[in-house]
Amino acid sequence: MTDRSIGIQPAPTPTRKFNLLDSMILTAAAALALVPPTLDFLLHIVVKARWWDDLLAHITSRRTIPSLVGVDVRSLLAKDMLNFAVGLLTGPLLGLTLAMLMLRLRQPRPPLVTLLRQPGFVACLAAPLGVFVFIEANYLGGDFRPHPTVAGLILGAWAILAVSRRWEAEAGWIDRLGRLVGAAWLALAFFGLVERRI
Repeated sequence: MTDRSIGIQPAPTPTRKFNLLDSMILTAAAALALVPPTLDFLLHIVVKARWWDDLLAHITSRRTIPSLVGVDVRSLLAKDMLNFAVGLLTGPLLGLTLAMLMLRLRQPRPPLVTLLRQPGFVACLAAPLGVFVFIEANYLGGDFRPHPTVAGLILGAWAILAVSRRWEAEAGWIDRLGRLVGAAWLALAFFGLVERRI
């Protein structure tokens, strides 16, 4: 006879308080994510800013650009800005996702079986798996997009937890931040979808 069968619930694992090593892991992840890949990337930001300024000048009739006469410039600007923002935020979000996995696996932590019921941990586990699936599928000749692939795996994992009634969100900061990271991946996929439909 187990404790559960006689109505006694096991004592919940206490949530870990935020400590110095946690802040160091998050700071390192943020620092790595914000390092520009190349000098060309920084120059690309300057070029983009000038291009958007030209588009805004054309929209507000401050300056007419002959090549844009008859073009839906508002849609072009919105599409370009969304595309750039999604691309710019993907690296930092992936870095934060991997940092969250490290934070969640640090001791003291609940057993792995319990972690696999926490939506924050599951989201941070599904995201790198989605990136891997995207890379492998495209390498094998598929036509996958990264953000919908990651979002699909996160939504699928969350749906399995909800349907099987194994959704056990922890009240601590780690699982909450993990759920926020999962929601950010879904938001990037949504903005990518909006950008493609503009």
